[in-house]
Amino acid sequence: MSRIVSFVVLVAILIGIAFLFFRVMAGFVLPLFLAVLLVVMFRPLHHWFVAKCDKHDHLAAALTTASILLIFLIPLLTIFLMAASEGVAIYQELDVKQIDPQFLANQVERLNDNFGWNLSSEEVQGEIVKRVQEWLAPLILSTTKYALSLVVGLCILVLALYYFFLDGPRMVSTIMRLSPLDDRYETELIREFDTISRAVVLASVISAL
Repeated sequence: MSRIVSFVVLVAILIGIAFLFFRVMAGFVLPLFLAVLLVVMFRPLHHWFVAKCDKHDHLAAALTTASILLIFLIPLLTIFLMAASEGVAIYQELDVKQIDPQFLANQVERLNDNFGWNLSSEEVQGEIVKRVQEWLAPLILSTTKYALSLVVGLCILVLALYYFFLDGPRMVSTIMRLSPLDDRYETELIREFDTISRAVVLASVISAL
């Protein structure tokens, strides 16, 4: 009986550890997968850098990673800055504190005449400011949280790119040794993943263009 209880406790502990590990690694899965796709796409560029750097693997991996960052980060940062400036412009246009007092007073007077209300323009403006602030606060918080997660994911992506270019073949060899599949099947799976990844990425880029 004690063995059964010990086994159940051990299984529960393993499940809990696996669940916590998944929760911790869940935020890293997408950056790591994107890094793998970029390594597949830019492997010819890495081989070119390796040949030019006279087999200095660290320098070649760093140059390839920097090239990918320049290719992708500059357009992304440009889009981000444009979106930020547009957001500021929209917020300034919708700034309720800049509402024309005379216009607001006229509208409140019309409402009072039509519906028999007894509202003041100061009360209406204060309520509008309150509602807009209640709506903007969670939006700003979620945007800040998303920006922080984007920065963390970008750092993970950059590190993964560098080490995948540097030690990618050794990583693949280690995984193949640990896998129970035959090496020929593993090689075929890697080749198919390479082909499909290139096809999907190129199709997406062409469709976007």
